[in-house]
Amino acid sequence: MESSKIKEVEFILENCESVIVPLNCLESGLTMSASKEDDTLLTQFQCNIQDNGEVRYGCTWDDKTHPLHRLAQYNDICRIKFTYEDGNKKELSIQWYEDEENPWDMSNENLNQTTEFIDYKTFKINIKPYIKKYSINEILGFPSGTVFKGDNGKEYEILENENIKYIDVKLEQKYLEMKYKKVS
Repeated sequence: MESSKIKEVEFILENCESVIVPLNCLESGLTMSASKEDDTLLTQFQCNIQDNGEVRYGCTWDDKTHPLHRLAQYNDICRIKFTYEDGNKKELSIQWYEDEENPWDMSNENLNQTTEFIDYKTFKINIKPYIKKYSINEILGFPSGTVFKGDNGKEYEILENENIKYIDVKLEQKYLEMKYKKVS
């Protein structure tokens, strides 16, 4: 990204709060990639943060909550600002995905983001494209010929015979409860 070394990373949240993480708190470094169409849009980002007491708020409305706990509270990172040792800054937006089937859901959480506490001072942030999964009942609402991939890695096509849609799976509980990703 930049030739200068990153000094700190600032996570800017949906409600304008921000959390600043110095580079020495990023225990395994950063993994990231930007959109091919827009290099200011991060499509993937992963880091592990280990708080050594230097993680702090840039801006907050609630100074009673520890900054890492605030990051874990909601999946609402909107932008990430990188500050470099030479003083330059670069701010990137995060690809945001909400429940498109319920536009009235105002949860303000990004389904592309997951956050996880590993222990009381170690935290993992993962942002990657969200891939919706469907139940077997939901996939039968798609047109014939649509292909889905099950959690087991196998592909299944929606078939139709005499106006009755079906999918060729065994009538076992594990297949009925399995989730499927749309392939085509």
